Amino acid sequence: MVAEISERPIIADHAAGNVVKSGLQSKPEEQSRFNPRNMFALLLAVVLTGGLWVLLAEMNDRARLSIIIFALTLIGWIFTNLEETWVALIALVASILLGVIEPGGFFSSLGSPTIWLLIASFIVAAAVSSTGLAFRLTNRILRKVGTVYGLFFSLTLIIASTAFMIPSTTGRAALLLPVFLSLKNVIESRRVKIALSLLFPSIVLLSAICSLTGAAAHLVTVQILADLTGAKITFTDWLLVGLPFGLVSCAITTVVILFLFLSKDERNGRIDTRTVGEESDSANSKPWKREEITIALVLVLMLAGWLTESIHGINTALIAVAGALIVSAPKVGNLKLNQALREVDWSLLVFMAATLKLGESLIETGGAGWLFEAAFSQGSGFSINERSWEIVAVVVLVSLGSHLVINSRTARSSVLIPLVIILAGSVGANPAALAFISTAAAGFCLTLTVSAKPVLVFSRLGDDTFSQSDLLKLSGVLLPVHLIILTLFALFVFPSLGLRLT
Repeated sequence: MVAEISERPIIADHAAGNVVKSGLQSKPEEQSRFNPRNMFALLLAVVLTGGLWVLLAEMNDRARLSIIIFALTLIGWIFTNLEETWVALIALVASILLGVIEPGGFFSSLGSPTIWLLIASFIVAAAVSSTGLAFRLTNRILRKVGTVYGLFFSLTLIIASTAFMIPSTTGRAALLLPVFLSLKNVIESRRVKIALSLLFPSIVLLSAICSLTGAAAHLVTVQILADLTGAKITFTDWLLVGLPFGLVSCAITTVVILFLFLSKDERNGRIDTRTVGEESDSANSKPWKREEITIALVLVLMLAGWLTESIHGINTALIAVAGALIVSAPKVGNLKLNQALREVDWSLLVFMAATLKLGESLIETGGAGWLFEAAFSQGSGFSINERSWEIVAVVVLVSLGSHLVINSRTARSSVLIPLVIILAGSVGANPAALAFISTAAAGFCLTLTVSAKPVLVFSRLGDDTFSQSDLLKLSGVLLPVHLIILTLFALFVFPSLGLRLT
């Protein structure tokens, strides 16, 4: 079943990193910025800029410019192959030069607790990977599996648990890639291999909602919500509503994959545990190393600190920084700080800081108010109490479909959350509830191979992995299912857990 699942670190391992990066490289023709697709985007940008400038003539210049910059940023993200961080920074610089944003605002956002929480989380994740702790625990669980059913559900729990370790779905995909490759090498059935290749990225993406640190988009949501409304969602608050939905979502997804891609005989098929390699057996029989014990204790203490924040009052980011300092401390941790800092996704952090300021500027200048009036004017005059299921269904549907036009999960939240907050204010809804619901829905990105990096990575691992048609088949079932279960959770489950719609 599991042939030699190596203890080798993944995030810190250049060879493993190259496996992921090779799957994400653009084709030569895609790297050219002067292709027809980009020329179309440039023409659209010119036409849209002129049209909006005339259409919004009655607005003040700052609000008008904020909307135009917002629209141009969307064009850059949707219609070009330009790097998303580069587009966000260009938009931010333009906003500063045109007087929409104060220069100091961006620089201060780089020092926000959200940014530091991510930095610390990446450092701790690198420490976890470098010890081989994750693979020790994975081997222990998978070696006891006897059937395909058991394998799939065991993997679902393992993959979901990594949402509490690594604040990046791409990082989690890299961590789990060797596990999949080891399974792929010993499983004979091609259909089981294809189903497994769908399971890994699907659970990586859908389980992220279980934890506040499961994806950077969650931190963007919390930060925008706090900046615009003063409402605060703690790690515990998120866990109470996110974990039940995430587990239900993952369980349903696992069942759908099993029944959609495998026959009854294949689902009940036995897994020969004798195929576990001697190297894997030896690794599991070794006593725990000091570094593994240290990292495990740090993870437990960090989670305990986050869960009890309301009692001790220590900021979530500060707890994470303390954990990062411990795992990189001389003679205590297992890697040096400068080595760990190389594993931080700095592009993501800069992207977050830029998009957060762009979203804030849209609200502060009044531009978002105009966008809301334009998009929801037909819905004015009613409240969440009168048409709650319709409002929730619209938010869920729009957020679910957003991955078809905006590939970045973080960018989707940066665009959607300010608008959702305004919608909540207009219908008397709880902005925290609608923001969480939108973020949960926006985490669904399983329709196209380019919709999310984990999907792209697992689609390019040989002939025994899924195709675009397999992905469309899966999404055709899962998307409407998630529309239903998330709407039901929003109306009946989340309120009982403390996240009320009003």
